[in-house]
Order: sequence, then C-alpha cells, then structure tokens
Amino acid sequence: MKIIFLLLLILILYFSIGIFYGKFKKDLIYILAIGGAVNSNIFNISSYPIYIGNLIFGVDSILYTLFIFCIIIIYFYFGKKEAVNLTHTSIISILFGAIIQLIASYATFGFESEFISTFVSFLVSVFATLCAVYLMLYFLEKLKHVNKFVLCGLALLLASIVNSTIYFSIVAITSNLQENFIPAILGSYVGKIISMIFSVICFIVIDVVEKKRLKRNNIKLDR
Repeated sequence: MKIIFLLLLILILYFSIGIFYGKFKKDLIYILAIGGAVNSNIFNISSYPIYIGNLIFGVDSILYTLFIFCIIIIYFYFGKKEAVNLTHTSIISILFGAIIQLIASYATFGFESEFISTFVSFLVSVFATLCAVYLMLYFLEKLKHVNKFVLCGLALLLASIVNSTIYFSIVAITSNLQENFIPAILGSYVGKIISMIFSVICFIVIDVVEKKRLKRNNIKLDR
C-alpha cells in the first residue's frame, strides 16, 4: 500500500509539469525545483523512512530527481547560465531552511546534538548537489550532439550517482543510517529510477509544447 502513495506522488508531480508547463513555463520549473531541493532535505530517508519489504524508501529520492530534472529543463530551454542561477537559488534556499530549522529546534527543545547532525546533513547535501549539478552541466555541454532525450536520462543518472555517493557515504557515518545503509541506498535508487523514467516522458511532452510555441513565433529550435 505504501508504494502506491509514492507512485501517486510521482504521477501528481510529473503530470503537473506536463499539464501546466505550457502556461507557466520557467515560473513553474523554479517553484518545483526549489520546493524539491528544500523538501528533499527535510523529508529525507533518515528522518522519514518508508519500509517496503526489505527496502527503505524516502520521498527525497523522488523530490531530488525532480529538482535535477528541473535544472535540465532550464538548461535546454533557457540556457546554461539560467540553469546555474536556479542551482544557486536552490542551494541558498536549502541553507536558509537549515538555519531556520536549527534556530527553531534550539528555541523549542534546547541544545541537542542531533540538531547539529541534521544541520551538517544539510551542508553535506549542498556540497553533494553542487558537485552533482556542475558535473552534470559539464557533461551536457560536452555531449550536445547526443539525442536530448537520451542525454536527459544519462544526465539524471550521472547526477544521481554523484549525489548519492557523496551524500550517503558521509551521512551514513554521521547518523543512524549506517545500520540500514544497503536497504536505504537500494530503495533510493529504485525511487530515482522510476522518477527518471517519468522525467524523460515529461521531457518529451515539454519538448512538444516548446516546438509548438517556437513555431508560432517563427523561432528555430537549435536542438
């Protein structure tokens, strides 16, 4: 039953992009990207684990993949500079949320070491995200000749591997995740792979919308 809720979340998020992108375009992508980046750190697999069989899932795998997908959309249709701007805006939002959470937790419960651990996990996420996104953008720039839908899937996979390798390795050491490291990382990748599939499908829908818009305005699509 729990897996149904995760699938519903994926469907709602990606159907929302497919339906509303034509009207809201960059505004919609910015909202989803920042929301995905921030909430993937709050509702992460350590704090909100979802046990399904022998695997541990978290909504963060879905939200983070959505965030990376939004960066890719901005890159293809608004340029690399705008993609970098969105990345930095999201990073600042994560840091802002981390500081607010730390202050609110201390003000409510007093000092506890777990609050520091949570704050550090936010910082690790920021570092892992910067590494993942910058490497992904470099990858996208170098392989411009590749079919963009294939490139989208490969870019999502690359960013996911880089982020997960850095984030899970460090957080597993500093939290109780080390006890369930393998089930957690496997569950995370299952969630990410499903989200990647929906991302590519959604990308195809967005590309159709963009081609129609450019055709109406007599603008040639480069890729």
